[in-house]
Amino acid sequence: MRDDARVFSFSYRLKVWTTGLVLAWERFFPAFRFPLALLGLFLGFALIELPQALGQISGGWLQAAFLVIALGLFLWTLRRAIIAFSWPGESQILRRLESWSGLRHRPLSALSDAVAGGGRTEAALWNAHLKRLGDVRRQVHVGGPDPVAARLDPFGLRAFVGLILMIGLVAGWQNPGERLRAAVTPELQGGGAAPSSLADVWVSPPDYTGMAPILLSRPLAVAAVAAAEAAEPETVAIPVGSRFLATVNGGEDTPELVIEDGVRAGAADRTADGAGQGMSEQVDFETIAPESHQIQTPISRGTRLAVMQDGAPLAQWRINVLPDLVPSVDFVEPPAGSERQALILRYEAEDDYGVVSVRALVRRVADGAVTDEAPIEITMPTVAGERRKITGRSFNDLTPHPWAGQPVQITLQAADDLGQTGTSAPAEMVLPERIFNHPVAVAVIAQRKRLVTEPEERIDISDMLLTIAARPGRYFHDIVVFLGLKTAANRLYFTALEKDSLEALQSLLWDIALRIEDGEVSTAMRKLRDLERKLQEALAGDASDEEIERLMREMQQAIDEYLRAMAEQMMKQARRGEQMQRQQIDPNQVLRREDLMKMLDQMRDMAKTGARDAARQMLSQLQQMMENLRMGMQQQQMSPQQQALQEMMRQLNELSQQQRDLMDRTFQQQQRQRGQQQGQQGQRGQQPGQQPGQRPGQQGQRGQQPGQSPGQGDGQMTAEEMATELAELQERLRRQLGEFMRKVGEGLGQIPDGFGDAEQSMRDATEALGENAPGQAVGPQGDALSQMQQGADALNEALREMANGQGQQNPNAQSADEDDFESEDGDPLNRRRTGYGFNDNSDVEIPTESDIQRARRIFDELRDRSGDRSRPSLELDYIERLLKRF
Repeated sequence: MRDDARVFSFSYRLKVWTTGLVLAWERFFPAFRFPLALLGLFLGFALIELPQALGQISGGWLQAAFLVIALGLFLWTLRRAIIAFSWPGESQILRRLESWSGLRHRPLSALSDAVAGGGRTEAALWNAHLKRLGDVRRQVHVGGPDPVAARLDPFGLRAFVGLILMIGLVAGWQNPGERLRAAVTPELQGGGAAPSSLADVWVSPPDYTGMAPILLSRPLAVAAVAAAEAAEPETVAIPVGSRFLATVNGGEDTPELVIEDGVRAGAADRTADGAGQGMSEQVDFETIAPESHQIQTPISRGTRLAVMQDGAPLAQWRINVLPDLVPSVDFVEPPAGSERQALILRYEAEDDYGVVSVRALVRRVADGAVTDEAPIEITMPTVAGERRKITGRSFNDLTPHPWAGQPVQITLQAADDLGQTGTSAPAEMVLPERIFNHPVAVAVIAQRKRLVTEPEERIDISDMLLTIAARPGRYFHDIVVFLGLKTAANRLYFTALEKDSLEALQSLLWDIALRIEDGEVSTAMRKLRDLERKLQEALAGDASDEEIERLMREMQQAIDEYLRAMAEQMMKQARRGEQMQRQQIDPNQVLRREDLMKMLDQMRDMAKTGARDAARQMLSQLQQMMENLRMGMQQQQMSPQQQALQEMMRQLNELSQQQRDLMDRTFQQQQRQRGQQQGQQGQRGQQPGQQPGQRPGQQGQRGQQPGQSPGQGDGQMTAEEMATELAELQERLRRQLGEFMRKVGEGLGQIPDGFGDAEQSMRDATEALGENAPGQAVGPQGDALSQMQQGADALNEALREMANGQGQQNPNAQSADEDDFESEDGDPLNRRRTGYGFNDNSDVEIPTESDIQRARRIFDELRDRSGDRSRPSLELDYIERLLKRF
């Protein structure tokens, strides 16, 4: 029975063990509260470096005394705690379970008891007692420990210990091991000033490099420097101009930074002050408080850095100062003039950290040498994005400059953030000049050139201008031109020419020539070009939205003025009875004011939504359209030879279209024959000429195409008859090409390359069709189209030369084959591209109207979300950054 009474279930034993742990904790905290409090305070103070601070004040002695006292108190309280603590006994555990479970008369203790006597009567009575108690072990449950902490610490001093420990963990979570080790290892010194402590050292590269600050390796303590001197430190690469930042606390003397420039000396060869061999520079720290020093100094040279104080090195680093290389710039191809007399500069520039600006310097050349006159400076607008390597092209209208038509030398200069400049090899050329057609304008420009090359002949130039002014009938009796010529002549005759007055006089003569040639159109065009250049620079830079909007409004007004001036000039020409060219115009090629205003609105929307690169691309296209509009107006009057060439071009286009249609029909006939051959092989029972899947009577209908000649679409022609008809059509086109070649030869004196080869290709195609081999005719027909296109290019070039000064071509102008910028792409209305100003040669996709509307909706949604302050702060910060960008 005694053995049965001592048997407990596993759950009951678990409750007993848990109760024992609770009682042990109730006894552990009262006994060990003082050792635990001392340990927590010491750890917190060590993490916030309080012992280290005591050591710095007294040379380590106060820190040592603090450690001895703390250790003594801890050991004394620990001994008392061990003596006071005892593990609870079984009776105490059972009594606590009975108390938690509300059991009276100690039934659990009774279950563990035994009968004192061994008689039968005593045993029977004890068994009856146990039976009456029943299995009370199932009724017990475990409670919580008593709140002994609140009873023993009524003032809550334990919270102070926890607070100190929490502050220490927050302050020293990055290097807790180093802080604890420094707290228990005082550096004892003989007394005097506090030992030096060097904080983390940073090197901040210049902002323009785009590099992050560099954290040098944490410096060694003074005692460890000697051991580390034998080892070569790792070399740290530092851009030139970086700033060295460090702070030193403690020490008697003011520390200094030693910058060595030269070969680093070994430890044995180092002098007493720690400096190595070679030239060195010392920079003193700045004292910001007693025994607290800091330094911020640029590093422009050197191979080794050392922080010295009291004759000993606190830390040292080996460095490699990276120089900022001079930018390089060069012409992608030699400078040239476009067909519109614009100076084309194509360049590429490169720098290790970024190119800030690129400019071109144009100097006049006289008698084979560069003159000492001030050069023309052409600044290229900065390109957004990556600046380490940039490419671009610039279109600049220098025709108003007095040097137009004179030999010049052009050099490129690229600058970086340090102000270093790189220069390209010089390129020489004749500066493009505008070609005037009016005889009076030509005479005025000739005298203007003499002011540059023959300034000493100003009296003779004055007489020539008076002679021109005396014949007002030759310049339409324009009173403005008459007064301008008289004013220029009087200035030359009565006034000594200084630099400013000479420039004003040259500008006056240029305006007179433009008025004679174009009326008010050239003045309006010049204003429009200036605004286009300013808007390009604003879109490429960091101009505000208000500035861009203002330039957009001014540009809209300038476009209206330009269109009004063009209309007035055309009316004047009509009143003078000048014959205007009459030609058929494609309605899709008509440029209306609404089209220009729509482009301006799209540019405005792109700039507001942040797509400034796309806005610049569209502005370049707008420039090209305006230039084409001006050139089209200048070419309104055409000679009979030019009109004949244009008629030839129209006939050639019709002939090419007919050849293309014939090639399509030939290809269809080849496919039809191939299908018939496959059907004959796969279905022996088909009728001759019947395609697979056709019923009798449907032969030939599927191959019929819209636009076929009568007799072809009736579905009854055999393959031989179809080939014969195609051969006759090919022969007819060949004869038309021969007649066209005869007319071209009479008009130009020669037949352009390509037409003869096209005629031979047509002959080969005719022979192949005559043999019922359409597959062999398709190739020669395609060759004929390509060769006719070559001849069309030659005719187009001849027409362009005639339009450009009646055959007088600019010697610096690039042909269509040479100038890929003008031959590859068209403007938004499919006109030839040309223009003045800057083009960055970047492929920027212009957003469609739907893209712009979607971007506007996204922008509005971001703005609405930024006003919802209930959103998380992280999301609001991200939205604010997006809104600042756009």
